[in-house]
Amino acid sequence: MHPGRDLKVLVGGLGLGCTARAALGSDRVASVEAVELLPQVIGWLDRGLVPLAQELKTDARFRAVPGDVFKRLSRPPQRRYDLILIDVDHSPEERLGGTSRSFYTAEGLALAKGHLEPGGMLGVWSYAESGPFAEALRRAFPEVRVEPVPFANKSAGTARTDWLYFGLAQRAG
Repeated sequence: MHPGRDLKVLVGGLGLGCTARAALGSDRVASVEAVELLPQVIGWLDRGLVPLAQELKTDARFRAVPGDVFKRLSRPPQRRYDLILIDVDHSPEERLGGTSRSFYTAEGLALAKGHLEPGGMLGVWSYAESGPFAEALRRAFPEVRVEPVPFANKSAGTARTDWLYFGLAQRAG
């Protein structure tokens, strides 16, 4: 994670709130803004239907906002973040909607990088490895890490590997 303090975090995709909760688990995080495309998902949170709703709603550092995180990251920034965490699509190749296609290109990633503070980090979750996305990330960011995350699903009796992609923006000075 980012080495700083008072971190401003943008989470792309609220879903069940797991990524937002993980970010809020650090006392170095000052704020988490989760951008969710589907208004009904935010409604589920508001009505307590999301398992983590109470925990998220009672943390003053958290807020959920409606919107398309991919469109937002393709425009000039209104605010900059120390961490941008994207957990929306299944993988760069298996997208849930059409608005994310350009995000996974070097050009789209360069636009997203503009939303980061100096030394900020972009993190993207994927259920599958993607060489083309890793290459696009390397063209957009000066420092890149690709990390496999193996885990066992004990209830299903299976094992699998998810992937985390990190791009670190240039530090100031």
